Amino acid sequence: MKKLLLSLITIIVLYTAGNAQNATSVSVQKEDIFSHFNQLSPKQIYDTAKFYFDHNIVDTALIYYTLVINTPTRETDREQQKRVIQSYINSAVIYYNMCDYRASYKFLIKALDLCEKIDFETYALLIYNNIGNIYHRIKKYDMAKLYFSKALPLTQDSATVVLILNNLSSVELEEENLNNAFQILNEALQISKRHLFIN
Repeated sequence: MKKLLLSLITIIVLYTAGNAQNATSVSVQKEDIFSHFNQLSPKQIYDTAKFYFDHNIVDTALIYYTLVINTPTRETDREQQKRVIQSYINSAVIYYNMCDYRASYKFLIKALDLCEKIDFETYALLIYNNIGNIYHRIKKYDMAKLYFSKALPLTQDSATVVLILNNLSSVELEEENLNNAFQILNEALQISKRHLFIN
């Protein structure tokens, strides 16, 4: 974590240093930045990352998510482990939106590994769906369908079922399997109608 912070500080120093006087004031600022990060709790770091993520300031969000991921965590601290998993997932979303599917996939696999390690499957649905989206984007349709199919039984609500079915039908359309796509979309429509009727 200190290595990452020092790298971040070095970038700031190199960017802002213009002359010797500037370099001295930047050096003082460097210590202030480092002490600022050390004073934040892991939850505060995560909340800051989430704030920047929600406001689409992704470069800063990634820095804070990296800090969350690299903060030492006790095995008994389930809340911090959840924050680490969510940090992996949100970092993956950022990279996916930047079309860096390889980096996105790596973060999702790390999140999935941590979920399995701590026996915490709550996020598995989201992870499987996102991995399916990556495979769909790179036109590996069989793998996309596999991951969407893994996500489907984990759904807890009808809106999520409809979302996953929509993703599956989209793959079927890409493969020009119109009958399969129609059947899946029809199933999604029926679930939507039942959901609207109930609510």
